[in-house]
Amino acid sequence: MNSINFKSINKYAQLISLLLISFISYGDTFCVANDVELINALDVADSNNVSDHIKLRSATFFSPSGGFIYNGTNEAHDIEISGGWTPNGVGSGDCTFFDYTTSSSINGLGLNSGLSIIANSSTNISIRHVTFKNGDLGLNGVNSLGGGLMIENNSLLEETILIEGCTFVNNTAVDGAALLIFGQNDSVVVRNNLFTGNTAGTGGTINISQNNGDGVFFINNTVINNDGEEPASGMIISSTNLAKSFIINNVLWANQVADLQLLGNGIKHLYNNDITLMVDYVGTLISSGNISLSPMYLLGGYLPMKDSPLFNSGRHPLIAETWQLSNFDIRGRNRILHGRVDIGAFERQLPDLIFADDFE
Repeated sequence: MNSINFKSINKYAQLISLLLISFISYGDTFCVANDVELINALDVADSNNVSDHIKLRSATFFSPSGGFIYNGTNEAHDIEISGGWTPNGVGSGDCTFFDYTTSSSINGLGLNSGLSIIANSSTNISIRHVTFKNGDLGLNGVNSLGGGLMIENNSLLEETILIEGCTFVNNTAVDGAALLIFGQNDSVVVRNNLFTGNTAGTGGTINISQNNGDGVFFINNTVINNDGEEPASGMIISSTNLAKSFIINNVLWANQVADLQLLGNGIKHLYNNDITLMVDYVGTLISSGNISLSPMYLLGGYLPMKDSPLFNSGRHPLIAETWQLSNFDIRGRNRILHGRVDIGAFERQLPDLIFADDFE
């Protein structure tokens, strides 16, 4: 084993981009505004034999005992769950407009897990623009898996899991306090997300494992100030056999024990990240452009300051590489504003501001 120490776009344009980059062709679309509607939509979606899109209105959805569950083990159809939808007109019950400035939150109240998705068929899974908070499975027991979001997909066919533009805060579990993904997926893409204030046992705030397939693509995320036990309270990624790991343009900083652990015999690519400490990697590691410098954020958030080392320090995909940048950052702002992408989930904006909420 080795150890490395690393010291305004309007909402219509955003909606068009969201639709264009979606890989799912829907059969049924659900617009849900409360807990009961979400439970019912998940129940229908896991047995209607079509691809589904569940749109969450701007609201808080309090998870029931056992958490919200989608069990599509008998389906070979896709599922997308996205937040930030607003109606067309006062009192309307539809989900017409997508708005980055609104919030759809799945809240476990410190008593229950957030959302579990189980799929054993050829299923593309997409989770976009949802906040997972206060999911709690405790720090004991073999079933303490994925306090905020848990995805299990054991299909041997080609499929993609996409987690994009989400926020994970104050979730608790032994393995994957905020996010747990495991199975035999073709590719796992985690892009433009924020993970902060989560508490893990021995399995990390983020725990992703993949056997074969294209690999794990962890791109432009901010993983900061999470607690946990050894070996890593930040992120653990295991890629085996043909699966590769691509960890690119992330802030992995100030997590209690260590920020990153890379396991498995798959090739690991580590590019242009801001990392405090990585521990316990095995196999082949290809690494370049990484730094270990204080991120330097604006007051009250995670927007880079003018002189932040994150500014214009990210990597763009080469022609031969299969990973992609997104068009927008986690807040819906243009991803590339100054010629080169920033590191982390938040892109620095102009003019330079004092506070992270855009007030000068």
